[in-house]
This record gives sequence, C-alpha cells and structure tokens, in this order.
Amino acid sequence: MKQTEKLDAILKFLYQNRFNGKHYLVDCIMDELNIFYNGKEEAAELGKRLASDGFVDSNPISSGRILVTINTHGIDYCEGSSYSFKNISLISNNYNINNSPNSNIISQSENVSITQDFGNINKTVDKIIDIIQKDKTVEVKKINEILECLAEIQETINNNKKPKFAIKYLLNITKGISSIASWVKILGQFAGIV
Repeated sequence: MKQTEKLDAILKFLYQNRFNGKHYLVDCIMDELNIFYNGKEEAAELGKRLASDGFVDSNPISSGRILVTINTHGIDYCEGSSYSFKNISLISNNYNINNSPNSNIISQSENVSITQDFGNINKTVDKIIDIIQKDKTVEVKKINEILECLAEIQETINNNKKPKFAIKYLLNITKGISSIASWVKILGQFAGIV
C-alpha cells in the first residue's frame, strides 16, 4: 500500500470517529484497519506527517508512539480532498486495489472493500472534456485527438472494463498541457500507471 493510501486510511478512520473525543495511537489504527506497516517507527512518522500537514492534533508518548485526533482543518480536508486524489473528497473515495500483495488482507477487513468505481472516472473525464474545450492555448487538432481518446475511455468504462491503454495514450498526448495535468494524473492513478 502506498504511503498516500495509508495517510488517507488513517485520516478517514479519524474522520469517522471525529466526535467521540478520543485520541488514537497511529499504530493501533493501522492494526485495526489491517494495514501492513514497518513497525511503530513508520506509524509514528505517518502521524507526524498528518500533524505537520495540520490535519491532526498529536501527542508523542514516551515509547516513540504518537497519539492523534483529527482537528477542524483535517475535517475540512477530508470533506474536500485526499492525499491520493487531490480535490476529490476522502470520505467518498473508494480505493481500487488490484494485484496488490495486501489485497487479501484488505478484502478480509471490515469496512473496507475493493471495488471498481467507474463513476468517479466518468466525472473526471467529463471535467477534462470541459476544461480542454475552453483552453485556447491548445490547437484544435490536439483537442480533437484528446476528445477522441476520452470518448474511448468512457466507452470502455461503460463496458465495465479498465481503459488502461487509452489512459496511457492520453498521458502521452497531453504532456505539457497544464490546464488538465492534475485530472489526467487522476486517470493515470486509476489505471495504476502513475
């Protein structure tokens, strides 16, 4: 599991328990979620990262472990973004974990599921279409090529398949187009390319 996914999982757990007034040990959160981590040192570093980013209030304890609780900035962040998918709410994210050595652990965990959420991808494609059609810095021929590729991606998704090769092609043809770079990256993450 990537570090960003671990950070999101910890933050989502804290968000779901935001009004109970408790502080949690980061390593205990990861144990409860059945997330593999490399010792209490990694857990503490993840907690420190969340604290330095301003999303949790933290309290180190003597054994090198760290207690955390989500703060109002963390709640706002969860409701509007995430580490893995910028500008897409953490609380609505469904992580797609394919061919991961941790898939068995996660699929047997409570409150965690492995799904293909094509709806978010369709929304991302729609957003790219909207932005690219308004971008006056891109030549018409390039826009048409991008739109054709996006139509192929949507058609593949509508057939419940992952459009891995179309997304790879899209990543290649959109290099240098800053207006859609972050959205194309989200598609690349979906396909496991980025």
